Amino acid sequence: MPHKPDSLIWSSLLNVCATKRNIKYGEMAARKLFALDPLNAGPYILLSNMYASDGRWKDVAALRSLMKTNNVKKFAAYSWVDINNEVHKFVANDRIHKELDDLIKKVQEVGYKPSTNLVLHDVGEQEKLESISYHSEKLALAFMLMKRPHESMPVRILKNLRVCGDCHAFMKFSSKVTGRTIVLRDSNRFHHFVGGKCSCNDHW
Repeated sequence: MPHKPDSLIWSSLLNVCATKRNIKYGEMAARKLFALDPLNAGPYILLSNMYASDGRWKDVAALRSLMKTNNVKKFAAYSWVDINNEVHKFVANDRIHKELDDLIKKVQEVGYKPSTNLVLHDVGEQEKLESISYHSEKLALAFMLMKRPHESMPVRILKNLRVCGDCHAFMKFSSKVTGRTIVLRDSNRFHHFVGGKCSCNDHW
């Protein structure tokens, strides 16, 4: 490689490894990022997700301990939308919107299956399902569909962190069952969901 890899290169590799579930190279990329950007919680979270998906709970716990030792702070995830110049903000586990439960049922009917293996806690399956079902971007989507059910304009959502694999799949299925284009801007890129597919081709 003509240039020494920087944090952008290692972040790109880690994101690919997270998508492909390649833990070996994911660990390598994450540890490079720990050294280059020691206070960035992102690499810790992505590697934790990979460990959790593989049932490696001791490694998940070890990473949490390392974050605490290194004083790495995890930022709370939230999403927001704009309606008539008024910003509406959503955080995970806000269950005030019945519309989300209805949308979950619709996307499950066409093949969506919650990725409970991404939950970073060694708990029962029902608890995992409840934890992953109410992420902020899902709440934002349900809110927009409730407020603007008949518009042809894309649904636009912003999120402060990287969208997880489960929410990414949920957005694809939602664009299919609702017939709406969904534009989600997370911390990595823009995602355009149309007809059950995303512009990123599942690489983000």
